[in-house]
Amino acid sequence: MSDLQPVDSKIIEILENTISGDIFSSLDEKYKMEPRGKFHNTAKFVAKPRTAKDVSEIIKCANSLGFGIVPYSGGSGLVCGQISTSGQPLLLSLERLNKLRDFDPISGIIKVESGMILSEVKRLSQNYGRQFPLTLASQGSCMIGGNLATNAGGVNVLKYGSARDLCLGIEAVLADGKLFNDLKALKKDNSGYDIRNLLIGSEGTLGVITAASLKTFPKTNNIAAMVSIRSPNEAVELYSFLNSRLEFSLQAFELISSTGIEFLSVTGLRKSFPINSKRDWFVLLEVGSTEISLLKDFFESCLYEANEKGVVDEIVVSQNERQYDSLWEIRELIPEANRLIGAISNHDISLPITKIAEFIGKAEEEILRISNSVRVNCFGHVGDGNLHFNVFPPNGSSKKEFDSFSEKITEKVNSLVFDYNGSISAEHGIGRLKKDDLCKYSEPMKLELMKRIKNTFDPKNILNPGSIFIN
Repeated sequence: MSDLQPVDSKIIEILENTISGDIFSSLDEKYKMEPRGKFHNTAKFVAKPRTAKDVSEIIKCANSLGFGIVPYSGGSGLVCGQISTSGQPLLLSLERLNKLRDFDPISGIIKVESGMILSEVKRLSQNYGRQFPLTLASQGSCMIGGNLATNAGGVNVLKYGSARDLCLGIEAVLADGKLFNDLKALKKDNSGYDIRNLLIGSEGTLGVITAASLKTFPKTNNIAAMVSIRSPNEAVELYSFLNSRLEFSLQAFELISSTGIEFLSVTGLRKSFPINSKRDWFVLLEVGSTEISLLKDFFESCLYEANEKGVVDEIVVSQNERQYDSLWEIRELIPEANRLIGAISNHDISLPITKIAEFIGKAEEEILRISNSVRVNCFGHVGDGNLHFNVFPPNGSSKKEFDSFSEKITEKVNSLVFDYNGSISAEHGIGRLKKDDLCKYSEPMKLELMKRIKNTFDPKNILNPGSIFIN
């Protein structure tokens, strides 16, 4: 980033004389910090383009004048990919690119601009009698462009896949300001390299996504259930059993620990629970179908069979929408409870499903050797191997008192993930926070190919400089 010009008032004046409209301003308060409050933005100015043409003109200027661009969507990213921590680039907010471009009732494809909030994409799909299944805790603020840039996951990856799997086409502005328009929305297209899927998940380092063609699906009626189990071993066993019986009806399978339940209680986010909260582990699962009456009886019979086999203990099944929402509220509030408690270290990891239980036991054992007073809150999407493995100070202590342990804990967790052939980033991306870890734990040839691709797409390193790559 040292080779890039700082974006100061002189650069902004040039931009305002080049691009018409009220687009540029000093950085608003909401852009100055990432969600966990760990990093402050070093950018001084923000651009809020209204069209893809505006984005193109801004990036052309950046390429010509030699300053950095940091794309910004909803700001909910947890790896510091959306703010700059060094240098003085231009923050490029996509919030005004929020229009619905088209909906095709035959194919169910919805075309939206990248600044549309995820919950709005879901609402519009519902209005058309369809559903867009990407479901995240931050869906009221995150935007579809950021979801695609980070290849967001969420609770329904098990059935529908990640953001990449839900996207058939994108429009994006490249580093030279040229527009890549591939919104054709074809389910089959073998015409050369898959540029769309290269841009998706690249965290704004190869291009700035401005619009997308997204798959929607028939609406399903859903049932949630929560069961208590003795250990993560039973969670994996239950998943294997239900997955073999329910096939495509199983939509979500979430592991929750008693620590997560305790955090909800002590923070006051949730005081009552429909299941015995004294158990050590729980699974929240969901099934869905257009013919829910037939599925409901079979689903319940599967759970009772699992109970008879000794895999699960208590069982609670939602009987109406209110109970369904109440069960899911438990899972959705856990990240906020974690934030209020304050973590020493956070880990978004993925593992082979068969290794999840073994990893959890080994990781907890190793972390307690570093400090025998810390607490682990492990939860996540067991059906796709994604765990959120977070470490907290003991009750009554602040995370600052344990900052000295953070680096050791992170190194231990990441090393174990590597040993188990997992990934240090399952769904949050790399950003600026994990780029050292990416360098340490990735296959060397993968890193080399990534650098070559970056240099080809963005030789001047103007797109999200400092993110993903160390140099």
